[in-house]
Amino acid sequence: MPPKSTKVGDLRKQCKSAGLDATGDKADLVKRLKRHKSRKELLPEDQDDSKCDALSVTKSETSSEEEMQNEAKDALGQVLQEKELGVEKVRGEPFVGNRRGLGFTGLPDRVRALGERQSALEDEVNLLCDDLSTLKLCVPEYSRVQCSQRARLLVGRPICRRPGQGRPLGK
Repeated sequence: MPPKSTKVGDLRKQCKSAGLDATGDKADLVKRLKRHKSRKELLPEDQDDSKCDALSVTKSETSSEEEMQNEAKDALGQVLQEKELGVEKVRGEPFVGNRRGLGFTGLPDRVRALGERQSALEDEVNLLCDDLSTLKLCVPEYSRVQCSQRARLLVGRPICRRPGQGRPLGK
């Protein structure tokens, strides 16, 4: 973890050298570097940094398990023969795969981020529901206050309930 005295410029350099996004304030940069460090610690010791993940995705018809496996092997062979593979860096890690497969890289991070957003939105909904409950409890009291104010305004004024005579009720 970077010390608190580390400057934002130094943190940005560390993020860039690790292949991470170098934008944001100091807290964002520190959090990004911590996450990167913890991810590195979770990797197996024997994993070589010169290796990358390969991901190829194809579509196949659903049928028996054996037929689907054979179709997948054929599709993978076709991807390799047609040289549809590309290299892309996602979150500082290189991936090799076809266009459809590279679309799935970083998916766990996106799912986690969406889960965090959903949780925050659920918290906000709960707060709004609490506010609504409070307002519903206030309605009878507000109506009572409003009626008493109207009654005070109407004292001493002629009130007529027949059309065309005097002032209408409440005006």
